[in-house]
Amino acid sequence: MYRLLIHTGVFVKVYAVLFFLVFVMIISGCTSYTGDATAEGEEIPEDEINDYAETAKQQTSIKQANPCENLDCGTTKKTCSDGYVALCENKCMEGTCLACLPNCIGHDTETNNTINTTPQGQIPNETANTTLAERDKCVEVVCEDNSLNCPDGFTATCENTCTDGLCSQCEPDCSGHEAIKIIFMQVYYDTPGTESNEEWVELYNPSKSTVDVTGWVISDNIGSWTFPEASINGESYFVVARREEGFKNLYSGCTPDISGFTRGLNNDGDQLTLKDAEGKEMDFVAWEGGADGAYAEWDLETNDTQSIKRTSFTDTDSPSDWTISGDLPHKC
Repeated sequence: MYRLLIHTGVFVKVYAVLFFLVFVMIISGCTSYTGDATAEGEEIPEDEINDYAETAKQQTSIKQANPCENLDCGTTKKTCSDGYVALCENKCMEGTCLACLPNCIGHDTETNNTINTTPQGQIPNETANTTLAERDKCVEVVCEDNSLNCPDGFTATCENTCTDGLCSQCEPDCSGHEAIKIIFMQVYYDTPGTESNEEWVELYNPSKSTVDVTGWVISDNIGSWTFPEASINGESYFVVARREEGFKNLYSGCTPDISGFTRGLNNDGDQLTLKDAEGKEMDFVAWEGGADGAYAEWDLETNDTQSIKRTSFTDTDSPSDWTISGDLPHKC
């Protein structure tokens, strides 16, 4: 019995030692394993590990990117008082555009028509815009041009400007584009003796522009004469003669602008009408009551050393515009 107890105690001790050793091995194996494994003890595939590392790398790169790198803030321009256009480049700070203030130094210090050109969709710097508005009330004012249709069909324009927030009202200039108006200036109808080849008519262009009179017509009571290709310079006289030789006989060294006029100027009364190529009447003159006394109020009468001559460029189509003068044309 005693021996049995001794053997039984030894067996228990041996069994306890073996159990302890197995426990230590299990514990040691779990804490020292450093391989990749899932919760069930399986290894994580290598490609999944690489994908995770790449994603982490991209996220880090995005966080470090410059928020202004691809942002175009555009430019701001300002028209200086001397007409020079000053420019400056708007800047970006932390993804927000800041409006700059163009410099007019050397081009007068007066502020004129500033235009903010920050690209659409960007956020301008509020402080900068407020400063611009305070310095110039014309920043956002657009003054339209004024235009005027001139008598000759030309459209004259002028530019309104902004001052202290208000647009000026300019006056378009039609100088050089007045209504086309050629007038009779002088008529020499009673030449010395019976020499009708010496007769002439003088015209005048009161505008500043050259007028093409090709195809224009001078007519009397029984017929008409049409201008060949010709033009009359602005503010200039133009002599139409029956014969160039006859005109030169009267005024040595002076040549008419055009000859070949076929209408006979009756010494006992006649009238002339000038029309443009489209038939619009430009001017009218008569003398000694007109042909067959049709214009009794036109009672101008000369002798063979005189002509009838307009007193001014004013045209009322009446005898009061005319007087008796010498026979010398203006150009001679």
